[in-house]
Amino acid sequence: MKRLIALSIAFALVAAAAFAEVSVGGSVVGNWEVVSGDDKEDSKLQTKWGMAPSKSALAPVRSRVNVTATNEDGNFGGWIQLRPGEPYHYLSNIWWQPLDVMKITLGYFWGGGNPNVGVITFNDDILPPRMYGRNGWKGDNYRGILNGWGYEVCSGTSLELFPIENLYIAVTVPTKEGGDIAEHVFAHTMGRVAYTITDIGQLVLSFAGGTGKLDSSDSVLVKPDTFIKGVLSPFDGLAGDSNRVALGFTLTAVENLGLYAGFEMPFVSTEEFVTEKVEYQPAMEASLRANFKAGAFNVAGGVLFSVGQKATWKPDSGDSYSIDGGMAIGATINPSYDLGIVILGFLGEFKYTSESKREHVVWNSYVEYNIMPYIQKNVGGGAVYAAFQIGSDVSADGTKVDGSDLKFKNKTHMSWSIPVGFEYWF
Repeated sequence: MKRLIALSIAFALVAAAAFAEVSVGGSVVGNWEVVSGDDKEDSKLQTKWGMAPSKSALAPVRSRVNVTATNEDGNFGGWIQLRPGEPYHYLSNIWWQPLDVMKITLGYFWGGGNPNVGVITFNDDILPPRMYGRNGWKGDNYRGILNGWGYEVCSGTSLELFPIENLYIAVTVPTKEGGDIAEHVFAHTMGRVAYTITDIGQLVLSFAGGTGKLDSSDSVLVKPDTFIKGVLSPFDGLAGDSNRVALGFTLTAVENLGLYAGFEMPFVSTEEFVTEKVEYQPAMEASLRANFKAGAFNVAGGVLFSVGQKATWKPDSGDSYSIDGGMAIGATINPSYDLGIVILGFLGEFKYTSESKREHVVWNSYVEYNIMPYIQKNVGGGAVYAAFQIGSDVSADGTKVDGSDLKFKNKTHMSWSIPVGFEYWF
């Protein structure tokens, strides 16, 4: 199904280019993690072409080619992104706006209503942030709550409506392979309503559907009587397909200052087993992001707070038992200064995860960090980048302490890399 949609989109783009006057633009992005290492093994030159390694947001060698096309009337167009590597793949969409108040998109979809307040000042397809960005806390392409949440890189059919001035409505029915249509497609329908208050900001309410279930394979991994060496959290391996609602506000009233605040609430997912019922409550999350520019100086940053994660086992007979998660807080700061010849920047990221407990088992708190000074040189229609990155990799070992208690003591290792990259727009 997904392949058929992608081929249809590619055909439509070619046909549009061949039989109608279109404007075409795009970009070429590439990066190379030249050398990397850590405190456990020697450094090594990276030459593999493909997807990202586990220790960095960058692949050792990676490139992307983006092409967009729009017809002369501005009511039909599309986009395709080629991703050479191992494996080679691509993303694409095609859109049609038959009326001023309606737009239809088939394929991968970036909806409106995302905050325009970034927590970094550089292209995060090239240099590797961890807290916010592709390899970040929020997963692929997330830089904070509501930035593409349920929308960014979502394959399906999307309807956008602009019924009155400043009001935006979007509904997406995603493409899912296999399984029951009602469960795997319509249950994951997403919606968003955004209203722009002129000269003040934009308020956004989003909903992302889910089945409300756990995958059995996920649940088995975290039975409370099984403690695996190296697991940082009692929730590792436990994931629910939860319904989620989120609320966000972007402030635009202050010149040269962007400010965004958001809150996301996931609902409980459950799974029925032969002798017990498992309920999983994902963490609630709140974020605050800001970006300030004054002449050649630009500073961006954000904080992300997570709390309320809990899993409960309810056997058919006997007492229930639960795992209560702690809280996590992450912060990012990214100042940069344009010297004219080059742009100098610094990225600092920090995340603290508190202790988690279940009866006689304790998972220790731990800290993660990522530090990266970098240089950016704008050349013609593009830019080149170079950086030095130092980050942490945390692991856990289970040891008996305090009599019968099992306490996971964390070990932090330092890793480093030298990434370089480029981008060119046409």
